[in-house]
Amino acid sequence: MYCIICGEEIDGKQFRNTCETCEKEVNKLSRKMLKSRKKINFHRLKNKFKRKSQGYAKG
Repeated sequence: MYCIICGEEIDGKQFRNTCETCEKEVNKLSRKMLKSRKKINFHRLKNKFKRKSQGYAKG
């Protein structure tokens, strides 16, 4: 199985569709969303992980 955000392979024994890194980022953004009541932009999140995997993004 592969992560729906970054495409990284996930262990088949886990019952989820995101990798550990993306799961942490989604949780972090969810907490921000609850504070500011903004929606998570999955397209932006996906692009962030693409850039990060290519070495362009910080963080």
